[in-house]
Amino acid sequence: VTSARRADWVGVALTVILALLGLRSYFVVMPRRYPPNLEDVIFWRAQEMETGSNLVFVEGDSSPGFSVWGIEHFDLDVTYHSVPAERVQSADFRALCGSDCRVFCLPEDAQVVLERLRAQLGAGAVRAHFGPGGRVVGVEFAPQPAGGNPP
Repeated sequence: VTSARRADWVGVALTVILALLGLRSYFVVMPRRYPPNLEDVIFWRAQEMETGSNLVFVEGDSSPGFSVWGIEHFDLDVTYHSVPAERVQSADFRALCGSDCRVFCLPEDAQVVLERLRAQLGAGAVRAHFGPGGRVVGVEFAPQPAGGNPP
């Protein structure tokens, strides 16, 4: 009975070890090896946002007609806005953002876009998103909530 019981525990221990290694590979190793593209990042962020939030993407010259498949095909209760980069200076981000929003842009447009966002929305959290080879594929701006700290 003891050797059978010991074999059971060895089997359980091996199963747990393999499961932990698999989870580490899935959640740690794979995202480093295959980072998400900007479309995936935007879609995941939209899924995390509260109902009634706004998500804005500033379309650069290299992304005309950019759309997020997941936002178009799933009912996320998040409003998606697209602003061409050439209209950033005249865009009213206060109206587009409402009470809760995230603004994404391409790295080549980040300086101009972030200046305009800070002028209209004040301080906020800025996060670069990295793609294959460690290059920046997009920049995210989250305005500071009224009376609070940046998200």
